[in-house]
Amino acid sequence: MKKLYTLVVALVMTASTFAQAPEKMSYQAVVRDAGNAIVSNQAVGMQISILQDATAVYVETQTPTTNANGLVSIQIGMGSVVSGDFSAIDWSAGPYFIKTETDPTGGTTYTITGTSELLSVPYALHSKIAATLPGGINQAYIEALEARITALEPPPPPATVGDLRDGGVVFWVDPADNTHGLVCALSDISFQQWGCAFTDLPSVPTVTGFPPSGSGAEIGDGITNTNAMLADCPTAPAALAARSLGPEWFLPSINELKEIYLNRATLEAVSGVAAFSNDYWSSTELDGPNAWSQFFTNGIQTFYNKSYMTNVRAVRAF
Repeated sequence: MKKLYTLVVALVMTASTFAQAPEKMSYQAVVRDAGNAIVSNQAVGMQISILQDATAVYVETQTPTTNANGLVSIQIGMGSVVSGDFSAIDWSAGPYFIKTETDPTGGTTYTITGTSELLSVPYALHSKIAATLPGGINQAYIEALEARITALEPPPPPATVGDLRDGGVVFWVDPADNTHGLVCALSDISFQQWGCAFTDLPSVPTVTGFPPSGSGAEIGDGITNTNAMLADCPTAPAALAARSLGPEWFLPSINELKEIYLNRATLEAVSGVAAFSNDYWSSTELDGPNAWSQFFTNGIQTFYNKSYMTNVRAVRAF
């Protein structure tokens, strides 16, 4: 049988001083199996009741999905109402208890039950006029408590070059924080011109040294370069091709491309990653007529006229 462990006994009410309905209550829990292993990325059925003594004054159901760490997060007051009116609860008439019933298979056969008393923090909903909550608990206290709830989540695992995640494959891991880095798309997106040939884009740094380095050329510059390209040249084909995967994706800088090239053998050995082409556009501009590109046959960094057509491999951060 699966077991439900709540992370924090005191739940957090979220209702601003003069807020209108719906008011809601943040609730988080972790689902584990009988062997104490986390149940991740799985829908669970939940019925939540607010009890005044033994009487249910409000009941709702929800079907949330646990995340990769087995955490389920819901907003009580936002589910499918079975009975009662959450916004009509008189929180000054407590004590109140919260009862959760859970079906770990995602249905309505609730096999896990737990009941906890609502402590002082949830009575923020009772304070609809005062700027300070009962007992001297203010908004900063609530925010600090929410931060502690977040801190209780298990940290994400460290990333490794070659990991598949976020729609791509990891090619660079931040040396200062190995839970963050960059992924490239699993295949080429398009075969395009860089765009706006013979126009020096004012918001995009020009990189004239060889090998290319400095602002606009480094790891971390691709996203700002791409945003600047599209601001100065909204029709830039290479940038648009990269962005077509979603707002998080961008045309890599020249040294982001170099990092992909240096890890090419590892990346191509990953199932699902298409082989790299001969050369790729970067988002790094040389001057009005030209932009930098990276050869994947020999590692040379060179430049083409912006009207030249070559490959695009999009990148995003995680």
